[in-house]
Amino acid sequence: MQIPPQNQTNIASSATLSDEEKQRKRFQQSPKKQTTTSQRKYLQPTPQTQPLIASDIKEHFIWSLVLTILCFFLIGPIFSLFYSRQIRRMKQNEDLKNAQILSHKSSVILMISTILGAVIWVAVLFCSVGLLLFGKLKDSNII
Repeated sequence: MQIPPQNQTNIASSATLSDEEKQRKRFQQSPKKQTTTSQRKYLQPTPQTQPLIASDIKEHFIWSLVLTILCFFLIGPIFSLFYSRQIRRMKQNEDLKNAQILSHKSSVILMISTILGAVIWVAVLFCSVGLLLFGKLKDSNII
């Protein structure tokens, strides 16, 4: 039994419409949920900011001075010495927000310098011990 050509197009178009409708439903955006102000209180906690106090901002002067004396990756500690002087001036001028930002930058620079300096010191130590040991072994004709 054959379906007449007119009915075939109707069946095919209804099938494609149902596919198109399925696709529209699948990719249709869901309505946004509206939250009331009372619900927002519980969803997002309000940040409580404490006022900045000059004594809470660290200058990192001693840390940068020790790293400079020990030759720990000299670029960082020298910058931190300069930053510590700027932080001290900012604290005197009551520019506490910028002083805190600069203090954070200084501490990051000092952390990186400490890690790199420690790695370099350990590498130099192992190399020098290795060279001394190799020289002793070579002198005693073991190697």
